[in-house]
Amino acid sequence: MLPVVVGARRLIAGLKRRMVMEEEKGKEAMAANVEEEKKSRFRRICVFCGTQPGKKISYQEAAVELGKELVKSGIDLVYGGRSIGLMGLVSHAVHDGGRHVLGVTTRSLMPSEFTDQNVGEVRTVSDMHERKAAMAREADAFIALPGGYGTLEELLEVITWAQLGIHKKPVGLLNVDGFYDSLLLFIDMAVDEGFISQAARHIVISAPSAKELVKKLEKEMGQIFGCVQVDQSKVAIKETFGKFDEVLNPGCHYLPWCLGKQIAGYLSLRVQQLDVCCETKTMDNVFVTVVASVQYHAIADKAEDAFYRLSNTRSQIQSYVFDVIRASVPKLDLDDVFDQKNGIAKAVEDELDKAMSMYGYKIVQTLIVDIVPDDHVKKAMNEINAGKCSLLSKLN
Repeated sequence: MLPVVVGARRLIAGLKRRMVMEEEKGKEAMAANVEEEKKSRFRRICVFCGTQPGKKISYQEAAVELGKELVKSGIDLVYGGRSIGLMGLVSHAVHDGGRHVLGVTTRSLMPSEFTDQNVGEVRTVSDMHERKAAMAREADAFIALPGGYGTLEELLEVITWAQLGIHKKPVGLLNVDGFYDSLLLFIDMAVDEGFISQAARHIVISAPSAKELVKKLEKEMGQIFGCVQVDQSKVAIKETFGKFDEVLNPGCHYLPWCLGKQIAGYLSLRVQQLDVCCETKTMDNVFVTVVASVQYHAIADKAEDAFYRLSNTRSQIQSYVFDVIRASVPKLDLDDVFDQKNGIAKAVEDELDKAMSMYGYKIVQTLIVDIVPDDHVKKAMNEINAGKCSLLSKLN
C-alpha cells in the first residue's frame, strides 16, 4: 500500500504545482491585457453604421473586425442601440469580448428597436437630436462603417461640429472596399472649389481596415494633446492663431494648442502625375485631342507658397497646358504635330516650370503621350490605307 500512497501524494503535488503555474500564467495574461488596454488614448468610441447588413460579406466582416479591434485596444462602444445589421454585429463583437456597450435610442423608437438580441446598456432619450448629442458626449472619437442616410447624417454632423470647434475628437471612415471613395472625392472637390479649407479636410481620417483606422485615430488624438508626427516625404504647415508660423519637417513635434499652435495642413513632396486631354485644331483643319502627361512635385524650400498661394494646383497646371498646346498645334499640319510632339512637350514643360516655380512647384517632366485625330479623319485615313493596300495587292 505504501508505494500507492507515495504515488498518489506525488500526483497531488504535481497537480498543485500545475495549478499554481496556470494561475501565474493567468495573472500574467491579465497583466498583459491591462497593459494592452493602457496603450489606447480612447475610453469609448462611437460607431455610426447601418441597420442593414449590406450586400457584401466584407461589410459584415469589417463590423466584426472593428468590434474585435476595440476589444483588443481596451475601448468601449457607443452606438445607436439597434440589434440588427452592422449595428448588431459590432455591438455583439464588443460585448462578447468583455467590453462595455452603450446603446442610445429615443423613447419613440424604443419599442421597435429593443429586442432580446440587444446587449449591454441601453439609454433612452427624448428625441433624435438628444440622441446624437448623447452619443457624441459619451465618445472620445467617431468611426463610420458603411451605412445609409442616417449614418451619413450623423457622420457629417460630427465633422461639422469639429470644423466649428465644438469638439476636438477624431473622426474616421472605415472605407471597406472603397465604400466611401465617392464621399472622399466630393470632399476633395469641395476643397479644390474653395468650400472646404485645407485644415478642415484633415478632420476626416480614412483607412481600409479597422486596425489601421484605430491607429490613425490614436495618432490624431496625440496631435490634440500637442504631439504631431510628420511622415516621411511630407511637410506640415504650422500656424499660430491662424497665421503662418513655420514649416515642420518629418519627425515628431510638440504644438500646444492652448497657445494657438495648430497644423493648418500637410503637403506631400512626392512626385505626382497629371494627365491632361486638350482638344484643338491643326493648320489643315483637323480636330485632334492631344494628351499631355505632367510630372511635378512641391518644393520643400517653398512649401509656404505651395500650400497657400494655390487652391487648386491641378487646375492651374491644366490651364497652362491648354494655353501652350492651343498656341502651338494650330500652327502645324497634322503630320507635323506627330513629328514635333517632343518639341510641343518641351514648350509645355518650359512654360509650366517658369509659371509654377513662383507657386512653389517644380515640373519634373512633360510628355505628349497621345495624339488622337477626329473620328472622321481616322476613318478617312483608314479608308486611304485600305485603298493603298488593295492597289498594291492588285499590282502584285
